[in-house]
Amino acid sequence: MVKCKVYEKQLKWARATSGILLLIAFLLKSYWAIGILGAIFLLAGISPELNLFYRIFLLMFKREGQEQIEREKNELRLACGLAGIFTLAGFCMLYFNVYPLLGKIFILMVIFLLLLAGFAGICVASILYALIFKSKRRNVSQ
Repeated sequence: MVKCKVYEKQLKWARATSGILLLIAFLLKSYWAIGILGAIFLLAGISPELNLFYRIFLLMFKREGQEQIEREKNELRLACGLAGIFTLAGFCMLYFNVYPLLGKIFILMVIFLLLLAGFAGICVASILYALIFKSKRRNVSQ
């Protein structure tokens, strides 16, 4: 249970920005941009320190007066990893023209969930992590 400190505002900005960029790439039918964004998400899934959008925000804006909150690294890894897997799966389906409708559904699902997490602050992957993995830990400790 390794924890890290993150700025909540920057995390929401990173999710909203990546959702908007993915939406633009999808609407422009730029499959390579979708693939690149999927690879960026997958990198952030490997390690939260590799989250490119979060790092850009940390470099661009001042953080004075903002408090950091503790989040589990595995929670952040799960959220980014799932986004990366579904985005890359959708990219492969669209690029190789294998089940293109399913590929579009995967990408639209990721766009919706990223925008939901970015603007409303509701990260479905974090909720799944809390329900699945934290309840499993409680059951093991009892």
